[in-house]
Amino acid sequence: MLTSWAEAAPSSARKPAPARKPAPARKPAPAAPKNTPKNTPKKPESPVLKHEKFPAFLQLLDKQVADNTPDYGSAVLCMLEATGGDEKALNEWMQAAADAGNAAAERWMIGLIMADIPNEKLLAPEIQAAYKRLVKVADKGYVPAILDVSACLRMGIGIPKDTAAAMKRMEAAAKTGSMLARYQWLQAAKLFTTYADKDKPEVAAEIERGNFYVLYRLASMAPNEASRVQWLKDAATKGSGDAFFAMASLSSTIKPKESLVLLKEAVQRFCPMALYVYASALIEDTPSNPYVREAGITPDPERGRLLLKAAALLGDVQASLTLANAYYDGALGLPKDPKMAYFHFSNPVIASSSACAAARGLMLLMGYGVEKNAKEGMDLLERSAQSGYAYALILQAYARYKGLDSAANANAAASLLKEAAALGSPEAYVYLAFLYAKGAEGFPADMSQARRYVRLASIDLGDKAQQLYDSLILKGEWEAHP
Repeated sequence: MLTSWAEAAPSSARKPAPARKPAPARKPAPAAPKNTPKNTPKKPESPVLKHEKFPAFLQLLDKQVADNTPDYGSAVLCMLEATGGDEKALNEWMQAAADAGNAAAERWMIGLIMADIPNEKLLAPEIQAAYKRLVKVADKGYVPAILDVSACLRMGIGIPKDTAAAMKRMEAAAKTGSMLARYQWLQAAKLFTTYADKDKPEVAAEIERGNFYVLYRLASMAPNEASRVQWLKDAATKGSGDAFFAMASLSSTIKPKESLVLLKEAVQRFCPMALYVYASALIEDTPSNPYVREAGITPDPERGRLLLKAAALLGDVQASLTLANAYYDGALGLPKDPKMAYFHFSNPVIASSSACAAARGLMLLMGYGVEKNAKEGMDLLERSAQSGYAYALILQAYARYKGLDSAANANAAASLLKEAAALGSPEAYVYLAFLYAKGAEGFPADMSQARRYVRLASIDLGDKAQQLYDSLILKGEWEAHP
């Protein structure tokens, strides 16, 4: 979904249409002339509607609208359980729910269009059309959509920037009593920017009513650890999954059993980060995992994979990367499936992350799991590198070395690797060592330089630097990985 100013009072669910009186009988219409064109055939009904679990999925989304929350967790997990973990089916189910008139599902589908938009396309026709659709959802009274419209107005997405109109929308959402809207309004109005602001009447009123968005934010601003923990406890008591997860993280190594209880509370509230951590513990039965070792969690890889998929679809970057890489390599009990890997690297909710952009760039350059497009691939790597992601430079170097976008150029690859090393990537030195050990056209081999760069890498990587270098030399090939 869109990013608003910061991170809904009850609004009624969709009301059934009033019963209609029977229409008076009409005389049959005269037969149409033979040359009259036939009516356009109706759009075929979505097979999703026939799924026995679709009514339950729609009911969860209807409750989400009635409660005015942006939390899709229960609906996403319902779909995954119903389809045996088919991540790609989610958007089909959401579209079917949107066609049935559900505002939350329509907002989801609009979010797929409006996520990760380059600056030069903020006012493109398709984005303007998506904005108009979003306004219609907001006008139904669904608060998360109202906040999205406010964010669009503030950032100029689908419509020219209009700060006054954005604030007007924000104020309208806040007047519904929505805790999320009230929290965002406090920040937009600059009434809640520091810890000291907790004593302002408007902020104090939200604390008094138990607004867990405000309580959780205060935890991050707290001047000391004791205050932070107390605010987290208050936020968790009022229902914040993020607060439960934060407390679980604080005690994960000190009191793992207590931490597991808190983690499960966060999972029940569909905190994406908690879903990822819990899923990892269920899948990875390793002695180093504190939940497995100390808390005594029972491994359940199948359930873990389901929760990992839910975390990814709900927008957790680490879950998306883990899942995408698992499909890329055929790991974690999942099949090797480059198309599914690209699907998760392309998740619109997190596609703007530098790591995901770089991964898509590499796959486009290689034509692996997606149709090859060298220009788009290099553009993505360049955008990722400009954000400061050093590994994107290493992937650019790989592309230059292999000639994936143009003629192979080891000198250009070496320059990019030195730039990546300067940004803090010791692995870049190992690849430089490999280039000097192998040599290439216009780039003579130099073993003294190769040894020098392995030594530089070992300053941060220790013995792993030599191991990585030896592995490259043994293979005789540099194989890039997302």
